[in-house]
Amino acid sequence: MAKVKVRGKGSVYKMERGKSRGKCRKWQLRAEIDGEFEGDEGYVKTRVFHGTYSEAQDAKDEFVAAIERGEVRRERGMLFPAYAEAWLAERAAKVAYDTLQKNRCHIVCANMHLSKARIEEIRPGAPGCDVQGPQKRREPFRQALVRNLRARHIRDAPQDVPGCGEGGRRRLQPVRVRRAAGHRHGAAHPPPVEGIRALVDSLDPRKPMEFALRAAVGSGMRRGEIVGLDVRDIDFEAGEIHVVHGTDSLGRQKDTKTAASKRALPMPASLKADLRERIAAIEEMFAETRKETGSPWPVLGDDTPLMCNELGERMRPHSVTRWWECHRDGYGCQGMTLHDMRHSYLTAMARKKTDPKVLQVLAGHAKYSTTMDIYTHVDMAQKHEAVEAMDW
Repeated sequence: MAKVKVRGKGSVYKMERGKSRGKCRKWQLRAEIDGEFEGDEGYVKTRVFHGTYSEAQDAKDEFVAAIERGEVRRERGMLFPAYAEAWLAERAAKVAYDTLQKNRCHIVCANMHLSKARIEEIRPGAPGCDVQGPQKRREPFRQALVRNLRARHIRDAPQDVPGCGEGGRRRLQPVRVRRAAGHRHGAAHPPPVEGIRALVDSLDPRKPMEFALRAAVGSGMRRGEIVGLDVRDIDFEAGEIHVVHGTDSLGRQKDTKTAASKRALPMPASLKADLRERIAAIEEMFAETRKETGSPWPVLGDDTPLMCNELGERMRPHSVTRWWECHRDGYGCQGMTLHDMRHSYLTAMARKKTDPKVLQVLAGHAKYSTTMDIYTHVDMAQKHEAVEAMDW
């Protein structure tokens, strides 16, 4: 953040009336700051301090020094884009790169509507703008929060904006995301078994996207775990897949979702055959690339991702999701998510009366209760089937 200049050395004011300087224990530290841009007349920054007068003087000196080092952020009178950029700069050292990029995308969207708004008009606690949410957490740029900021600021904007119809006012309503009918977060809603079999039979494991779908149905792995697989993670002799990595939004390997997610999964014969075909397809793809480019690279190795392009670069998890959303209707899986394929595997295991602790390990669930939710869902479905069968 840019450094600023304080006029003078700052000052200290009593905040307890009727008390002498020696007995007062509440002080206001005050610093007058020069303008930071043309036309800015400057502003005053204050802070409350509890202690003796001499301690308040020392605190005032430290307060002024912190302001001049740029450690105390100006808020009042500050435009939203400048405030947001300063917040991003501070956040860069605290979060992962992909998280920072998500925050930046949210702010870019907000800037389209809040570029002329001052921070005191939209910050948490401002009149008519409750943006902290039900948990009262101070996370100023979450996606839902940015959406609400945009909606409320435009809704309360001046009515004399040209081109906005009668009254010159255009309302922006918060976006409501509609889930598929019957969808409940965390609940398993798999397609019928016959539909899953038909889907698997129509997929080619040599193609990366179709391989990912077959792997989700055949092993119950998460999307990020499938994209994070390397050739070294496949042990054909032991018949195991070693899940040791997840994947971030940029296609970089990271730790798994939880410690329990690191696991060794047994390979059924069909999945083992799929993996052999996928690796053979990668080798052929690399050979074609070397032939076209005249380069000795890429070469299949232990660190080669199973989900990669012709240059050996790991794909991004979201590209798998986008492919599925574009093609699922053609497979007769309207409204089904990629994660539902994982649920299909786990639900099928539960229907076969697999021991819950075994299923917990196979699923990589950190909590036993998460696994038991699947059994509860399956048990209720079976009860409904039994009742329907005996409906006179």
